[in-house]
Amino acid sequence: MSGTEYHHMNPAAAQSPVRPFSHPDARLPLPGHMKAALAYCNNDIGATLDKTIRDLGYDRAAQGHDIIIAYPHKHPDRQHRNDGLYFALAAEDALKKHWPETRIVLAHALYETVHLDRSGNFSSHHALTGRQHFAIDPALQDHPLPFLRERPAADKPALFVIVDDIIEQGTTIANMASFVTHNGGTLLGALTSTQTSALQQIKPSPHFFSTLEKPFDHGFLPTLATWFAEAAQREKNDYTPTETMILLEEALKPHGRSLLTLTQGECNSMSTHVVVNKLSPFLRELGMPAERQDAIIRAVRHTPSP
Repeated sequence: MSGTEYHHMNPAAAQSPVRPFSHPDARLPLPGHMKAALAYCNNDIGATLDKTIRDLGYDRAAQGHDIIIAYPHKHPDRQHRNDGLYFALAAEDALKKHWPETRIVLAHALYETVHLDRSGNFSSHHALTGRQHFAIDPALQDHPLPFLRERPAADKPALFVIVDDIIEQGTTIANMASFVTHNGGTLLGALTSTQTSALQQIKPSPHFFSTLEKPFDHGFLPTLATWFAEAAQREKNDYTPTETMILLEEALKPHGRSLLTLTQGECNSMSTHVVVNKLSPFLRELGMPAERQDAIIRAVRHTPSP
């Protein structure tokens, strides 16, 4: 099979109606159990995913749930090298070994429509500002997938596993997971060639954005906030760590991002960038001009405009 060959097209499926799909206005948080991507070659993946299914209140064996594998890929018309398919097939084989009685379905019909070159450009700005879009082509689906026709009911969920070959920052997985969740899918986890914690996100307190008494102290934000404050100091801006996170949150909003939906991998990439650079240029590359940065700090400090 070549890098651009997917599977047999299904013209009959193309005649069946597909329900409307849409994109969320902003990236949705990953479910709490998706703190890490599991290695599909791990002998424990079946037990781990079964526990997740039980924790969600479902009984896979008794209720006869299918498991749907979504994987990042372009439409075959793009003649794009699709290495992700090989890993999706490997994950399918691995899951069949654990669940021989369960139908495993690859979601070939779900594909990316915007080429962001995430495999070739690992910069933090690229990950934070690029919006990935997805679409459905039923002709690509070689096995029935009811998820395409109707939104899943509460008692008959569409259980998804997302598979990618390599997870660097977790951007693609988080974006695809957001699309699947927004359209009614239930995420069980992510599988990749090597286990990674890059997908971990912040789990905030109820007062996450309402206090300025101390730096944000959730998850990996303290380290990120400290490095951002040091980057501000290098350009003679005496910002507190909390103030830098408020600036970052405002810079992320136009791109459909939030501190609450950044992955640990994305934060690690940002930290690597700002640890040797200045903060203001980084924010400008995110689309926040210096004047806007100053205005936000004045508002935070209740300082009148000059």
